[in-house]
Amino acid sequence: MTADFLVRHPDHADTVADWIFDAWGDGTPEGRARAHARVQERLRDDAVPLTLVALDGEVPLGTVSLFTNDLAGWEHLTPWLAALYVTPEARGRGVGTRLIRAVLEVARDLGYETVYLQAQDARDFYAEAGWRAIDSLDTERGRTVVMEYDLRDLPRVFYRADADAEMGLGHVVHAARLDVALRSRGLAQLRLVGRVEASVACMLEDGGMSRHISIDDESHASDVLLEALSTHPCSVVAANLPKGLLERAEPLFARVRQAGHRQVHFDDPLRTAATADLVINSLPHIDWGVDLRAHPALHEGLEYFLLDPEFTRTGARVRDGRVETVLISMGGGDAPNLTAQVMDALDVAGYRGVAEVVIGAANRHLEAVAARAESLSYEVRLHQHLPSLADLASSADLAFSALGLTTYEFASLGLPAIILAGNELNAAVADIYAAQGSALSLGYHERWTPVTLAEEISSVLADGQLRRAMSVCGPQLVDGKGADRVCALLEPLLGKGTGV
Repeated sequence: MTADFLVRHPDHADTVADWIFDAWGDGTPEGRARAHARVQERLRDDAVPLTLVALDGEVPLGTVSLFTNDLAGWEHLTPWLAALYVTPEARGRGVGTRLIRAVLEVARDLGYETVYLQAQDARDFYAEAGWRAIDSLDTERGRTVVMEYDLRDLPRVFYRADADAEMGLGHVVHAARLDVALRSRGLAQLRLVGRVEASVACMLEDGGMSRHISIDDESHASDVLLEALSTHPCSVVAANLPKGLLERAEPLFARVRQAGHRQVHFDDPLRTAATADLVINSLPHIDWGVDLRAHPALHEGLEYFLLDPEFTRTGARVRDGRVETVLISMGGGDAPNLTAQVMDALDVAGYRGVAEVVIGAANRHLEAVAARAESLSYEVRLHQHLPSLADLASSADLAFSALGLTTYEFASLGLPAIILAGNELNAAVADIYAAQGSALSLGYHERWTPVTLAEEISSVLADGQLRRAMSVCGPQLVDGKGADRVCALLEPLLGKGTGV
């Protein structure tokens, strides 16, 4: 279940208006018309008044609004949570609670520090959820309690991760996807803490993530994070770091624990996982000699992979025909310029279809790749700053990756992939992943000459049975429900129940 602005789902506006009128209207045709007109006025996402709708897929389950005012005589206070409604068949599933959390997040994003409401029968429910009574009075609805919620009390997740051309963008992309998953469910808002290049920061903000807290010097990471924790309400500290930084982060994790903050580590197969309250390792990893099975809250497997939401809306299909379109996406940084290596090998292999080539936000080889494309014997289409690869992946017949997050996204669509790793570690992990059947690992890129790489690619282009087997396997490994599973694991750490 997700909560979203009704303006993004206008086909449900009449349904929402009928719910509101049937619950609180005066029973007249004129009253129903007024209810529909007011809902139309709230079809917006940038200012109060506005309306949210809860959706299970495209099925509407409930609604909530922010009004400028919802009680005569109290016009000096704004905004007000109002018109909370859940369909009878969806009650008892936490829909109302999640709508409330989502609308509070919206209010905070719009710059408000406090939200108000009037309550009659449900005041105990709101009090248990953190609302505070500030007055009571008699109204036409009966005894009414005016309540307020301090938005500074909303859970916040501080997420420690870095991104640059050498490291790639995977860690911060995971942060961005977790932010979307948490906010859409009204659970919390995420704040990234780390070293992020300017181009990557712009990409994150364009995607709706809050401005990150910058770390300029790794030696000061602990101080920056702990200072942020001291000045912002926080329920959870999350970390997603590469092996080298994980090994140096033990003092940081110890200080966070001493300060009383709960921790969740993503893709941490090392001994540092012992400091975490929750460990979620969604990606394949090699064995570093640490017995993770002893951890009381360890969850591993691609079923926890956070898929780009656009991929969840794109259906999988089986690829077994001729390869007419290839997708080359070698990660956000691609320091060794694997993109050009694959492009050259395709040319030597005699490929004559179309190549959709994606240049990542931190990739420094754009000019070189563009120049190379001019000399090739097949059509090359260059792409940069794409909000999502879902459309390109959906239409492609074969993909090339360097084991970034896109590799697993391709699997979700049934898109077979060839993995060419940029370092020995990723080559080892690629072998582990490929053994599950949805991709072919070619190992470390320096093993190959243009000719030998072209020969290997040619064999895959000619083997429809192999590509079909990989295509069928992919969606079984990555089913698109990872966000639901991860949020369900995080919910107790955030101090949230399932509510009404």
